[in-house]
Amino acid sequence: MPLPFDLILLTHSNEYRRWHNTGRWLGCHTNAVTTITWSRHLTQAEISSEDHIWLVFPQSSAADSRHAATLTLQPVNTSQPRPTLLLLDGTWQEARKMLQQTPWLKELPRYSLESAEVMEKSEFYLRRNQEDKGLSTFETAARLCQAAGDNQTSIRLLSGFRQYQQAFRLSRGDIQP
Repeated sequence: MPLPFDLILLTHSNEYRRWHNTGRWLGCHTNAVTTITWSRHLTQAEISSEDHIWLVFPQSSAADSRHAATLTLQPVNTSQPRPTLLLLDGTWQEARKMLQQTPWLKELPRYSLESAEVMEKSEFYLRRNQEDKGLSTFETAARLCQAAGDNQTSIRLLSGFRQYQQAFRLSRGDIQP
C-alpha cells in the first residue's frame, strides 16, 4: 500500500524483541517503510540521502517550538515532491532517550500531529501507553495519512492495525473467536 510520504522508522534495539512492536506490523502492511536500528553514533547521512527530513514528534516545550516548521502533507497522486518523515520507534522513554542522545535529531524540523488536528485517543491496548495523547507507531502512520488528506489509506491502515491486535488477543486466549 503506497503512503503519501517516505517513512523512516528509527527503531530502538529493544523494540525488535517485543511481540507487540507496531512498527514491525506497519512494515508488514506496507512496503513504503524503511526501518533502521538506532545508535547514538548514527549520522543523518546514514539514514537518508534526502536533504530535508522531518521528525514526527510532539512539541513538548518552548525549546521544541524553535524547530517547528510548516509542512503540508499531500495525497500520493500529486506532483509535489514526497516529504521524508522520520518516526522514533520505541517506548516513549526510549524515544526521548534517542532524541536526547542524538544531536542531529534535535536539529531536524518537527512535524507534530497535535497541530494537524487528527489526534484521537490511542486504540493500542496491548501495551500501556505512557503518554496521554501518545499513539503507537502504526497509528501515527495512519494519522499522518489522514493529515495528508489520504483518508482511504488511513482507514485501511487502522483496519489492519485493529486486525493485528485482535489476532494477538485471540492467539493469547484473551478473547474467544
